[in-house]
This record gives sequence, C-alpha cells and structure tokens, in this order.
Amino acid sequence: MAIKKVCVLGAGLMGSGITQVCAQAGYQVAMRDIEQRFVDGGMNIIKKNLSREVEKGKRTQADMDALLGRIKPTVDMKEAATDADVIVEVIIELLEVKKKVFQELETIVKPECLFFSNTSGVSITAMAAVTKRPDKFIGTHFFNPVPVMKLLEIIKGYETSEETLKIALEWGKSLGKETIVVNEAPAFAVNRILCPMLNEAFFVLGEGIANAKDIDTGMVLGGRQVPACADAGEACARGPLRPQERQGRV
Repeated sequence: MAIKKVCVLGAGLMGSGITQVCAQAGYQVAMRDIEQRFVDGGMNIIKKNLSREVEKGKRTQADMDALLGRIKPTVDMKEAATDADVIVEVIIELLEVKKKVFQELETIVKPECLFFSNTSGVSITAMAAVTKRPDKFIGTHFFNPVPVMKLLEIIKGYETSEETLKIALEWGKSLGKETIVVNEAPAFAVNRILCPMLNEAFFVLGEGIANAKDIDTGMVLGGRQVPACADAGEACARGPLRPQERQGRV
C-alpha cells in the first residue's frame, strides 16, 4: 500500500509536529481539529518552526512554501478523512473519546484506510475493538518535540496484522524516525521504564536526600551512562525534575 495522503486529527503541539514531519516527507496532509482557533494555532506552530529553520539557513523560503502547500488545515472531518490513506489520531488521551472518533471515522474513510493512534498509554486493542478494521489499527508514540526527537515507538494491538506493522515501520522511516516495536502493555516500553525513574526522583527529593537541582545534574551527567537513558528524551537530557518544575509540579 502506497501512502499518499495522511489525515492528522488534532492540531496541538503533537498534532502539528506530526503534520510538519509528514509534510516534510512529501505527504499531502490534512490537519483537522474541532475549532478553527486550534487549527490556526497548529499552523502558527508549524510556520514558526519552519521560519526558524529558514533564518538559520537550514531550509530555503521556497522549500518552506512548498511544505506549507502540502498541508490542508480544516475543521471538517469528512474533508480531512474521506480520501486519506492513513488516519493519525492525536486527540485527548481519554479512551472513550478516542473510541467515538474512530467509530465516526468508520462512516467516512475508505475500506483500505489504516488507523494510527498516537498515544503514550491508551490501549490500542480497546480502541481497535470498536472499529471494523482491528487488523489495520496500530499505535504510534511520537516524542516531543516531534520534528526534533528521533524516536517513534510503534505499538501492536492484539489483532494488528503484520502488513499493517510493515507499513507503519516504513512510514516511520520515511519521516526520518528510528522505530522500535512493542507489544501492547501498560505504558508500553519507554514510559514503563521512565515512570519509575521519575517517581524515584520525587522520592529522593521528598526524603531530603538531595535538592532538585542536584538530582537533575546527577541524572544528566550520570544517567547517560545507562544505555536505557542515553536517548530517553527530556527526562534524561535535562534531568527528571526540571520538566516537572515547568509544569508546576515541583
């Protein structure tokens, strides 16, 4: 199956990032959200990212214009999804909400369309079960910021076919990502490993063993000697507590 058009549902930070890397890879992309202000916000994020690359000489203005020309922002679900080869769902991380979206999509998309759900922990199998194509359903876990982070975690549901897995892996590679494959399990693989580390960081802070700055410094300089932490993302690149501090948790 040749993928030509991708429909991204969700124009937030992750959705706009996925839209950008798909358009960079040459795909036609429809980016849909429920309100125009969300769609406009997603397009502004993409334009800001690309303008920064133009300013740094990493991309020409002509290339930026061509890339933006491959993106169709919309609030119309049918317009976005009707002729899509792949749906990448990037909405709120609530199972019941995701189920309703995929049930609606079943009345719109073509029979051969694949369903990709971008999630960090929602059950792929449970979502696939409400569709007529559980074999064509697979999970994707991009990391933030999507245009920068190389990792793409691909999650197989219980009924995901080998053909769907093959297509998802090829698609991920075309986006310039390093892919890993995991079977469905709570928190998948990366978050399952990272969450205990984040919990322990809070325990160390709460027990007065070290302050937040020293915990982060220790993990940035020492944690990268551990293979599992070397490319684990922000939690290891900046320390486990600094991202939480920005969100008001520390």
